[in-house]
Amino acid sequence: MIAGVWLLFVAMAYEAGRRGGEPIQLCLFRRATGMPCATCGSTRAVAHLASFDFAGAIALNPFMTGFLIAAPLWLAWRATLGRRYPPVPESVRRRVTWALLALLGVNWAYVLWHERGSWDAPRGPMPALPGADAIAPLP
Repeated sequence: MIAGVWLLFVAMAYEAGRRGGEPIQLCLFRRATGMPCATCGSTRAVAHLASFDFAGAIALNPFMTGFLIAAPLWLAWRATLGRRYPPVPESVRRRVTWALLALLGVNWAYVLWHERGSWDAPRGPMPALPGADAIAPLP
């Protein structure tokens, strides 16, 4: 429920920024530092995924694109198993956690490199969300 409301607000802000020509800065870290955070580009990656542009989404943020694709699949798998899923040993959980944190760090380095010319600079035009032309224009 909370994720759905959050997605609705992000989509509304995204579309308002796209129509206004100036993107709305959603990332508090970027607002404070001027540098992209480890998940910057995720909102734009969702827009690319919604139009089935997987290469564009991966170029913006590879880790979060993988997460956005894998998380629903993993949740569906867990839902089909019910409570029958095997317990995961603590040592495996710890290793997976450290591996994910390392991947997030590598992803952040990629995002910093990928957006190196856009720190504190306005971004280019945003791609339209699918079905956005059916929405009435903002005044």
